[in-house]
Amino acid sequence: MLVLTASCTTPGPLFSARLERAEPSARLSLGRLRVGVPAGFSRRDAETSTTGVEVWTEALEGPPEAAWARALAALPSGAERERLDWGDGVRAVIWERGNDRYLQVMKPFDDHVVWLLRDYPEPKRAIAEKLLRELVRVYAPGSRDGFAVEHGAFQRVAQLENARLSLVGPSDALRLRLISRSTVAAEVRDPAAIAAEVRAVGGTFELLRARRRTVAGLDGDELVMRLSSRDLEPQVRFEWAHRGAPSNRDPGLSLEAIGPASSAATLEQAWEQLLDSLEVALPR
Repeated sequence: MLVLTASCTTPGPLFSARLERAEPSARLSLGRLRVGVPAGFSRRDAETSTTGVEVWTEALEGPPEAAWARALAALPSGAERERLDWGDGVRAVIWERGNDRYLQVMKPFDDHVVWLLRDYPEPKRAIAEKLLRELVRVYAPGSRDGFAVEHGAFQRVAQLENARLSLVGPSDALRLRLISRSTVAAEVRDPAAIAAEVRAVGGTFELLRARRRTVAGLDGDELVMRLSSRDLEPQVRFEWAHRGAPSNRDPGLSLEAIGPASSAATLEQAWEQLLDSLEVALPR
């Protein structure tokens, strides 16, 4: 595993007298991203998928059978088609929603279960089963070497790897988001186009900073903007994007932070801590 660590040169804060170097409140591993959660922020939601399979884990608060029962109860009414027992505690269910068919799998471990979900056309059922069996096989609980989820990692290099993480601050209005995609280049937005969109709906736009910036060893573009509209209080927005190849060894990566202009200094501190902590654990 190749780990690219942060290498950022910051000309100076825009909203703070100085930038505080604070320890993150937690460290999270998600997909190929390794990031520190800024003080005062917490995880809101996350999505991870590899090889076109949505994957996640859930802490056990009782027997695995209870987690499985909750998952079955949460299926759309009348959706269940078939239950499968793959042995070693691995359970699977086939269910439908509209014209879509899904294979959902759960494997239990000592303190958590790992979930896998894949949609597939009926003629490709055997291929879907083979893929999910392989992902179950390569999942390593407690590992951070590979494509990570909360409680472990899939030790397999895939062509389709996507991850998204949202963090929320001391107030719900302060938000951070990270997106990594191996198949889609990150969008490097044109400030002039953003300004035109904002002004078209009666808002105002001020570009505070636009520069090339290296984050986690990756070259990218950073924008800092102040936005306002008739219906919302003024906002400050930070963006950074690395276009990528894209591929699993050079994914498109985008980061953003948004919050009220009245909390710009707090948001800037969180932004710098986020970028400073970021690592991208690329497959060799």
